[in-house]
Amino acid sequence: CLANLEGMPQPSPLVFFFRRIFVLGVVALLIWGVIALFGWVGSLFNQKPSNVVTAGQECAPGTVSVNAVIGDGTTEQLSFDAGVNPYLWFTLTNNGTVACKFNGGPRVTFFTIKSGEEQIWSSRECDRGGLVDKWVTLQPNQVLVWPANDWLRVHSSSTGCGAGQDPVLPGAYALTAEVNGVISGNYEQFLLN
Repeated sequence: CLANLEGMPQPSPLVFFFRRIFVLGVVALLIWGVIALFGWVGSLFNQKPSNVVTAGQECAPGTVSVNAVIGDGTTEQLSFDAGVNPYLWFTLTNNGTVACKFNGGPRVTFFTIKSGEEQIWSSRECDRGGLVDKWVTLQPNQVLVWPANDWLRVHSSSTGCGAGQDPVLPGAYALTAEVNGVISGNYEQFLLN
């Protein structure tokens, strides 16, 4: 039998080269297939939650927009005479297509007033003890106006944010709001006379 093999012509080096390339290609495809299979199986068990919200669920990130408002407590106003305290509030808008729940309570609401880049007043420095959550259901495209609170035209500091703090000077200021992690899309500029 060996004698018969010795008489057969040997394949050329080029044939060996192509055979090796073919075998390596098959091995590479098998490895790729195994990796792809594990990735597919892993994705079945590690799926991230969808941003699709059904009615009555908590609002998906990016669904609700916040607008900071300053005025007399009912109407927006951008200039205040000496001795007149501005009122701060915000509106919530559901930009989604279904009704959803959103926390707009005072525990998760923060107002900031700046003059240029300098922070003048922040509700984060107020006594926040006893503040609570307040969940509301927002209908699609609904704009909900939150109740207003007055600002005493003072600075805030580590000692508080109300009566007894240093008064601010007349000038130009700007208000922003943050509600439940959503920062207001506007920078409400106003004047104190």
